[in-house]
Amino acid sequence: ECLGTESRIERVAIAANLRHDRLDGVVTAAALGGEAAAGFEFAPELAFCFRLAQALKAAREVVRGRPETFNRPDYNFRLDEADGQAPDVPPDGSETVHISERTRGAPLDLIVSEAMIFANRHWGALLAECGVPGIYRSQASLAPGIKVRMGTKPAPHAGIGVPQYAWSTSPLRRYVDLVNQW
Repeated sequence: ECLGTESRIERVAIAANLRHDRLDGVVTAAALGGEAAAGFEFAPELAFCFRLAQALKAAREVVRGRPETFNRPDYNFRLDEADGQAPDVPPDGSETVHISERTRGAPLDLIVSEAMIFANRHWGALLAECGVPGIYRSQASLAPGIKVRMGTKPAPHAGIGVPQYAWSTSPLRRYVDLVNQW
């Protein structure tokens, strides 16, 4: 159970770039569930994050009234450098694009998604608490035909199982997140 939160964005140091496409086969539920170190970098930290993610998801599913289902695949997209192209040269269109399916609900996927949901929920509450306008996503219920809405006031998101949800964690990917961070 999370007993408190504190946002300290300026203190986050990137120790390593842990990539789904390189680690999904290594960072498995079995590797993270054991008592002994799993034999890969950041194993104890990832094991803690996995347990936390499982607890956060379970709590959201209680609010939702049912478990989430992943019935649509996600994909990884990767560019191969052209023959003889230096790694620091920008793409020129001659590269080969590799598309592979990414497993939804895999440990790394769960860790990232639950951390994002937790942060977006928390930062949405912080915006509301401080009386700062934000852009929220909400869904009144899981009943058929009830769609996700965007709005400027916090409201529950039944599909995710949170009291409010403001996109804030991907400012390089979505403009709404950048607006909420501003």
